[in-house]
Amino acid sequence: MNHGENPSPFAGGPYNLPAMPTMFRAKPVSIRWSLLRNILVLLLLVSLALLVTTYILERRQELRLSQQLIERTMQVMELELRRFFGPVNNVCQIADVWLRIGLFDARDPAQVNRHFMPLLKALPQMSGLGVGDEQGYCYLLMETADDWLSCEVHAAEGGSRARWRRWKDDGTGRDWEENTDFDPRRRPWYQGAVAAPGQVVWTQPYTFFELKEPGITAAIVSQRTNQPPVVLAFDVLLNAISHFTLGLKPTERGMVMVMTDGGRVIGMPRATPATLEPLTLVDKLPQPAVRDAIQRWRGKGQPRGSLTQFESGGELWWADVRPFPLGERRFWVAVIIPQSDFIGEVRRLRRDMILVMGAALLLGVTMVVVLAEKYSRPLRALVRQTERIQTLDLGDEKPLTSRLSEVQRLADAHDRMRNALESFSRYVPVGVVRELLNQGEAARIGGRIEVLSVLFSDIHGFTGVAEGMEPDRLAQYLTEYFGAIQEVLDEHHATIDKFIGDAVLAFWGAPHADPQHALHAVQAALACRQKLAEFNRAAAERGQPPLRTSFGIATGPVVVGNVGSPSRLNYSVLGSTVNLASRLEGINRYYGTDILVSKPVVEATGDAFVWRNVDFIAVKGAASAMEIHEPLAVRGRVSEQSLAFKTAYETALATYHARRFQEAAAIFSRLKDEHPQKRCVDILLQRCRQMQASPPSQDADLTFRFQSK
Repeated sequence: MNHGENPSPFAGGPYNLPAMPTMFRAKPVSIRWSLLRNILVLLLLVSLALLVTTYILERRQELRLSQQLIERTMQVMELELRRFFGPVNNVCQIADVWLRIGLFDARDPAQVNRHFMPLLKALPQMSGLGVGDEQGYCYLLMETADDWLSCEVHAAEGGSRARWRRWKDDGTGRDWEENTDFDPRRRPWYQGAVAAPGQVVWTQPYTFFELKEPGITAAIVSQRTNQPPVVLAFDVLLNAISHFTLGLKPTERGMVMVMTDGGRVIGMPRATPATLEPLTLVDKLPQPAVRDAIQRWRGKGQPRGSLTQFESGGELWWADVRPFPLGERRFWVAVIIPQSDFIGEVRRLRRDMILVMGAALLLGVTMVVVLAEKYSRPLRALVRQTERIQTLDLGDEKPLTSRLSEVQRLADAHDRMRNALESFSRYVPVGVVRELLNQGEAARIGGRIEVLSVLFSDIHGFTGVAEGMEPDRLAQYLTEYFGAIQEVLDEHHATIDKFIGDAVLAFWGAPHADPQHALHAVQAALACRQKLAEFNRAAAERGQPPLRTSFGIATGPVVVGNVGSPSRLNYSVLGSTVNLASRLEGINRYYGTDILVSKPVVEATGDAFVWRNVDFIAVKGAASAMEIHEPLAVRGRVSEQSLAFKTAYETALATYHARRFQEAAAIFSRLKDEHPQKRCVDILLQRCRQMQASPPSQDADLTFRFQSK
């Protein structure tokens, strides 16, 4: 017989097939060459995959970084423009209200000065105001660098006289008159406001005659009852926008610009010379990248927000142009950044990765050649021992030793396995053991999805209690505590999952079906609270510290069944509902409550209990918000005082979520005086005061989100 060959499984039998020729069998190779070949191929494939992945990720990172940088800069710029123009729009509307209610006379300069000079001082972007009516009357008030300048004109055919006055805040100055053909009815701000009554109308940006600076005028037509209409106009200096954009630095060489529909720049990009005239055309800017970006944007039809990559000056740039509406007009905000500002680090990482991969490949080949022999010798011995154990030949075997710690540990574990199987064979017939080995597993792990109610309880400050007691006394004390808890849970048909230190996890509805699992869970929690009150009174009489326990209950889908390893199983529950019960238990410490449940628990128990809506929250790790409730007692057993507190608290909570923070704060403040021990009242009162001090936006979410478990 040739000892280098094995009989073919196809030889003989009913089909009488010939043995497979040796030439078609895979030729065994040594571990040295197998490791060398396989690891070399693996390293090459990994290196290639890393290179391809790096290139793809680099392109994605390039797009994502450009989007993030431009989006962040756009948000900053839009916020600044709103901060700049928003107060002017508000002043126009305020002036309209003042005139309509008769707070000032538009033809009385003293009254106009008294009401609007403080506004002009408070808003540095506003340089002046104008008042004009359909009879040609006009009053202008302007703030210059050192003083005030006003002009009163009664327009008439054939020319008018303008009465000018220049004075300082202390009233000193000079007056003079001169001929003028100024007629407010011919001014764009007057005509635009009259054409759109009830709206704030903005003119095209232009250069102010007196100040020689770029500006824009906002106007609104107003009319008091039985009085002719009056146009109120406010001049706004645009220099501040350029001051902001010149200093805005999205990247090392990135630029931001604001321009009009006609392509005139009102917010100059960085590195713009100070000698450039106001409202310069964008095509006259000295920055080639800005000109190229706008030219490409125009060539695409001036889209509203279109991230674009283009080449300028021999390098790649990214740009985006978005509109900023201002009444019926609009400005365009452009952000232009060079790709090299944010992609250079990514490319350096790619280069370093290639060098590291090459070195790793060379080192890997060398190490495989050296170590393959060291690994193969003891592994061959282990293979021989394993083949004996496979047939349950558990006789004495010479211990295997190796200088490689991992191989030695494997050999030791192999020895312990053999000894364990030998011991096991003394209790179970060897034939049974062989059958188990053939099957590969002794039990099946699995579960099903069911809607159950889960309870989680924990002791407050247990670490401090444990540190103050001897271990034996502490163990005995915990035994009594868990005995009291288990007694109540057993009475209410609970399945106790496990004791986790000083915590308890239980559930209802499995393994036996329980249609009223939520009802029984809440009854158990209330009974536990009563039982623990008796337990703590008895402990106090013995001089032992009280144990305050809180409970969290959640109802929802869970995975229930055998969970664990193939050698040790536990009938348990898993899933987000279990986690929620644990979170609710911990939240009790924040609100000063003992029992908190989720909304599905309240809905599942019907009218069995009286509930207090504690808050609207989102626990850590959860995207959606929810209501949390505290059970007061079984319906019909709640005191009048508790019902009154519940009603007032829920009214205040609803008022808070209706954004009437002052009204809610008043109710919570009264409750705090009446119930100073209620921590939840103090928490909601502080929130109301914070909202009063810093009012949220109308679309702001008032949900309280826990950032810790």
